[in-house]
Amino acid sequence: LAQVWGKPAAFMDFMHPMDLDCKRLPFPTLTGEKLQDIELKPHSLVFPTPLLKMPHELHLGSAPDYVQKDGDRTRVTLPIYCRAEVLPLAADTECFLIATQNCRGWGQGGDGLTVSSGVNRTDFTFRSGVFQGFPRVTRQGSPMLRSLEWNELSMVLSETLASYWINGMLVASCKLEPGEVPAAELYLGLTSYSTAYRVRGFDVSRDPAVLQRVCTLQEMRQLGVFKEKVVTCTAQWDESKSEVCISCANLAGEHLAKFQALQAYMPLQSFRRLLMQELKLTRHHDVRLVLQDGTLLTEGQDEKPLCTVLALELSGA
Repeated sequence: LAQVWGKPAAFMDFMHPMDLDCKRLPFPTLTGEKLQDIELKPHSLVFPTPLLKMPHELHLGSAPDYVQKDGDRTRVTLPIYCRAEVLPLAADTECFLIATQNCRGWGQGGDGLTVSSGVNRTDFTFRSGVFQGFPRVTRQGSPMLRSLEWNELSMVLSETLASYWINGMLVASCKLEPGEVPAAELYLGLTSYSTAYRVRGFDVSRDPAVLQRVCTLQEMRQLGVFKEKVVTCTAQWDESKSEVCISCANLAGEHLAKFQALQAYMPLQSFRRLLMQELKLTRHHDVRLVLQDGTLLTEGQDEKPLCTVLALELSGA
């Protein structure tokens, strides 16, 4: 169900946070497990327990603190990405993801923000208050569900922004007003209106590749989304060839990597990517480059050439 446009899948694994692209949506890593599915009757809700098999959560190595068991439901803290597979059972089936605090459905005073998908209609997208309100939406596409087939429905949500996809195709995004998201801690699940359908593979994630649609890089850093890797860079200049040699070490001074004969006018961003590949780091890491004098090389310098950001004089290092 993952979708990739124009870039090989492996490209996503060696990207600095400033390069993140959410056109490839994350999905659970399953090793032969058979997914259990649930049938939703008309006018009902279900709050499946997340699989916690998403690549980012598996990379963490411990239970995420933004997912908490609460009785027979699971409460999550925003921002969050969620996804599920839905099986429409008829030619007029509609399926909805829901983010709610009071866990009530339509006609019961429900406070949930929903996203809509259907086999034969595309007129609704985001609704607040369980179908009562209409957030301000920017539509990006009008995909429909395939009847009697498993489809992926996914959403990324913060307290102020949201986007959602059907089968990896971006449907709509919205800027949320106060009250349209009921709380910062919510229950995520699915709901139905007048038609039944089946659900499986529900999961949640803070994968930065998709979270960056609703969060800034600084916000993701504050959330601790990335594993920070600080690298000290020492450069030498070969004037005769206009080339740079860069040695990299960790904070303890231990050698990490050495790059010979780099073009002096290579953008810093390109060097970051080379370093991430050499160190086998992924998009889950945040590489912070530091000079010997303690100067931090920021993302705002990424388009500048190495000879500038490393403060090399053309006459020598």
